[in-house]
Amino acid sequence: MKKYFIILLVSVIIFSCETKEEDDSYKYLYDKLEESIIREENTLNSIYYKYYYDIKNDSLERKRYDSLYKISVSIDEKLKKLDFSNHKKALKFRDSVAKVFGIPLKFLKDDDNKNLNDSVFKKMMRINILRLRETYHGIRIHRFTAMKVEDK
Repeated sequence: MKKYFIILLVSVIIFSCETKEEDDSYKYLYDKLEESIIREENTLNSIYYKYYYDIKNDSLERKRYDSLYKISVSIDEKLKKLDFSNHKKALKFRDSVAKVFGIPLKFLKDDDNKNLNDSVFKKMMRINILRLRETYHGIRIHRFTAMKVEDK
């Protein structure tokens, strides 16, 4: 009887310790988000260089491009130095960038109250700053307008 009890006890212990497979969903989504951010950064820079190439012979326009682009890059450098563990400070930084660029904050405030961990919050901030830089490039640097008419 003792022998059966010990076998039963050992089998219960062995079968109750189920091994759980790790779920790679979070890591997968996080990596895809990082890829998307890198692609957006590359697209933003490619558009800048394309238009810069178009104006390469106009020295005044090139100087304007350079000075405005330096402002955009300086914001990106400050973002890399920012401490994302203090969410309020990071959000204030984002709001100040929007004010510097002259862009309304309406479309950025949607995710402010979400409880995100620091790594996801950092990605969200990078996306927000990229959106601000993209809008700034379109409005100030490239001067995109909704109703641009070209002379033919």
